[in-house]
Order: sequence, then structure tokens, then C-alpha cells
Amino acid sequence: MGVPGQEYFAGTHFNPQITWWDEAPAVIDYFKRCQHLAQQGRFVADMVHYYGDHIPNVFGRKGHDPAGALPGYDYDVLSEELLLSALEVNDGRLVLPSGMEYRVLSLPDHGVLSLGAMERIDALVRAGATVLGPKPLKMVSLEGGAEGRKRFHQLADGLWGTDDAAKDGRKTRTIGKGRVAWGMTADELLRADGVAPDVAITLANGATAPDVDWIHYRIGDADVYFVAELAGKPKQVDVVCRVAGRLPELWNAVDGSIREATTFSIADGRTRVPLKLNPYDSHFLVFRKRTAESERELGPNQPTWRELQSIAGPWQVDFDPNWGGPKEPADFQKLTDWREHVEPGIKHYSGKAVYRTKFQLDEVPEGKPLALELGDVRDVGIARVKLGGVDLGTVWRPPFRVDISKAVRPGENELEVTVVNSWRNRLIGDQQLPPEQRRTKTNIRVRNWKLEPSGLLGPVRILLPE
Repeated sequence: MGVPGQEYFAGTHFNPQITWWDEAPAVIDYFKRCQHLAQQGRFVADMVHYYGDHIPNVFGRKGHDPAGALPGYDYDVLSEELLLSALEVNDGRLVLPSGMEYRVLSLPDHGVLSLGAMERIDALVRAGATVLGPKPLKMVSLEGGAEGRKRFHQLADGLWGTDDAAKDGRKTRTIGKGRVAWGMTADELLRADGVAPDVAITLANGATAPDVDWIHYRIGDADVYFVAELAGKPKQVDVVCRVAGRLPELWNAVDGSIREATTFSIADGRTRVPLKLNPYDSHFLVFRKRTAESERELGPNQPTWRELQSIAGPWQVDFDPNWGGPKEPADFQKLTDWREHVEPGIKHYSGKAVYRTKFQLDEVPEGKPLALELGDVRDVGIARVKLGGVDLGTVWRPPFRVDISKAVRPGENELEVTVVNSWRNRLIGDQQLPPEQRRTKTNIRVRNWKLEPSGLLGPVRILLPE
């Protein structure tokens, strides 16, 4: 079918036809490390939401948050089958055969339930469960006919009381060993019960950190929290987890490193860990080792760096002529966007390009790591770094930083950086050529596309830890 071949209109295509397939193992390693933990873990949630039995019966993304649990509490969702056949109550907790357990069951707010669901909810409440949601007003099916409808309303009145009482603002009502609550969010109910948020992520000014998400797993006795920055903007945050008496560790799934937190504090059953999140950064916070420490303050939890020197160039850049690039290396006196180049073969280039330059390093500090930071890498954001012929691996996310300690030498060093962009610019260029001269073939039609920023844009710097 040619390249990029048959494509679809959503998602990220992940197959040998993509330009960066050779560098994909670095990304796959990240997936593997994440899944190694996630697949062992049991999801932890304070809430379980029954999403109903009406049609259409689908559930949206996590941010839909129908019960109002976020951002401090997480929730699971429950089908009618599990509600009717598997959900039980044990010492006030709702439990499933899988081992999942929850504090509260929340109901949809559309006002309808089946008779079977209503009977099961009644049994759960009387056995000790807490159920949050408005009083169901209508039976969704014809089950049991008139007698079924009568029983449905009797059960609803027995749990929520009369219609007027159920509408009377925020309220809880005890029935048997359990209770029903309405007129409040899950967050408000849990806080009123004295349940601290599972996670609180705040900025320096105390405001909730926007676009930082999390999920909590438990592996044996260990609590594992995955925290991710989703907006592409750096943030300094405090992550407070509902764990105490355990030492926080930072597990980095990008490079596989594990470090004890150098700064944290434990109080009131919760542990605070300050984190500096780079754009699209992610970390696992793992609590597995017991500690008697209530506080530690030995510096930032992530290394901080200062510039030792910059690498300005000039650069020789090799493009593949088989994909329209110039046959001879292009001279870049400074790092610039390929779109701005006068050479059409660079302006519309897609694929790999190899940047080469030499730099002088007068002295290599002893006993300290050195890092190379590439700055801005467009458009896919993937680069492979070699220094003095030593392959230092692939970087694929900001800040595009790699350890060069084992390869850098005093004196002259030769740096090679291979970057890759997507098919977009070549597709745009091919649109302007006769069909027999085009290098790409796909079912996707190019309409009013703009060229994507591409290449190594820098600044390229050598960094020393502060």
C-alpha cells in the first residue's frame, strides 16, 4: 500500500509504517515498566458508581465524574450484572469477588432504575452499605406489572422516605445497618465522614494543580500512585497521599530509575512529597518500606541542573535523498526549523535527519554526572544521541535530557543527534507533485494542512547538577 499506507482518523498510528518505528523500543520500554506495576496492582477507589440500566448504556471518560468524587477521590464503575450478582457488603464496605472494595455506592441521577436493581440496593443498604444518589422515581421496565411498580415505589420510599423528604436538600437517612444520602457530592459525603482525600495535588499557592492526574494501585502491602502532568507545562507541586509510616520512593518509568524521596513529611495519616513536574512528566510514587521518620528535608526530590556550556554549532545535517532530502549534507549555522529552509527537500522532508557537530570541553568535573539537554525537538519529539561514537540511547519527551558521563572526554568531542519527524510535511510536499513523483501513498487526503515545525531546535546544552 506504500507509506504511510492505510491510515485512520483518530489515535496515534503505531506500526512499522511510521517514521519513528526504529526508535519505538524506547517508548515501548516505558509502557512495559508502567504495565509491570499496573498489571500487578489492584485499583484503589473510594467510590463505585452504578451507571444504570437505561439505553444507551455507555460510560464516558474519567473526568465525567457523575458523583463528584474528583479530584481528591477516585471511583470505579459498575454494571447491572455485577450489581445484581456480585456486589456484597462486608463490615460496611462494598466488596467484589475480585477483591475490590469501596466505601460508597453512587447512583445515576436520571431518576430511573430496574426493579432488580432497586431490590439489590435495598438489600445492600440494610446490610450496612452507604448509597449516594437521588431517589429513583420510575421503574425502567415492565417487570412484575402493576405489582412490580408498587413494590418498586415501596422500596424507594423505604430508603429515601416520602417524595417531599427526599427532595429536602442535603440529607442522610439510616436504614438497617446502612444509610442513603442525597443532595451532596461524593467529595462532600466522604469529607463529612472524616475520610481524607486519597490524593491532593496542589501548587505552591495552595490551589489545586490543573491538568495533573493520578491513579492509585495496591500491590500486596505497597501503595503505588501514578502521577502525570497532562498539559505540557512544568509545575512545582505538592503531592499528598493518604499513606503514613512508609518511605516514599520515586520510580521513573522512562529510565527505570528508583530513588528514595529526599524531602517529604508525614502528618495526620498522610504523606506530602514535593515534586517538580516537567512537561508531560510522570512518576510512580511507591510506598513499600516502613519508616519511623516523620520528616526529611535533604534537598529537591528531582536533581536540579545548571548550564556548564552551550553547544551552538555549526551543524552538518544529513537528510535521506531517497525521501527528497539534498544529496549533500546541509550546513546549519544555527538550529532552525526545517519549514524555514529555502531547500524544498528540507522544507517538505519527512523521516530521519542526522545532526553532527564538534565541541570543546576543557575539563570534565570528577565525581559528578554530566547531562546533555537537546531543548526543543519537533515534531514527533524523538531523538537518538551519540557522543564520541557511544550510543547513549533515545530520548522522546521533554526535557530531552541524556546522561553523557560515560562518553564525554576532555578536549574535542563529536556529537551526533538523529531526529525524526512525522509524514505530514512530505505528504504536503507530495500534494504539489505529479503522482509519479510522489514518495508517499495513503488514503488520507491533504486539505488545507500546514507544515509542522520540525527538527532539532535547541538550545543544546551540557548540564551539571547543582
